[in-house]
Amino acid sequence: MTQFPSGVYRPGDSIMHSIDAAVKILCFLLLLIAVVTTDTPAGYTGMFLFTLAAAYIARLDVKRALNSVRRLWWLLLLVILSNFAFYAPEATFGAWWIFTPSYKGLYKGICIALRIAMVLVLANALTSTTAPLKLTAAAETILAPLAK
Repeated sequence: MTQFPSGVYRPGDSIMHSIDAAVKILCFLLLLIAVVTTDTPAGYTGMFLFTLAAAYIARLDVKRALNSVRRLWWLLLLVILSNFAFYAPEATFGAWWIFTPSYKGLYKGICIALRIAMVLVLANALTSTTAPLKLTAAAETILAPLAK
């Protein structure tokens, strides 16, 4: 069996494959806004479950769905550590030089890393279920009103 890299279009017969590319792009943009604006534990849980459902509907296995996240582990770790070290200097449990680590910063870093991971999985589901030419044609259709 041939292994496809993460995010590469794979022909299939899932529900996600049959949806129009323009609809998928618009839904992806709405989900992107929802992920970015979520700021409560219940919201994160809901978006996480929705992301898992989207990957399941697209018939992405766990390894393929998380492959793009795995490739950027260093970025996610940097986001978590930088927020831990520099966020919320008023509620620290110690300070050293320019570093002011806090639990609030750790929480914020984990939230941001989770947002990035969810967006990567959703983008993976989009690109794995839509042919590049269809994505291009859909983007042209969506952006056509801006041409005038």
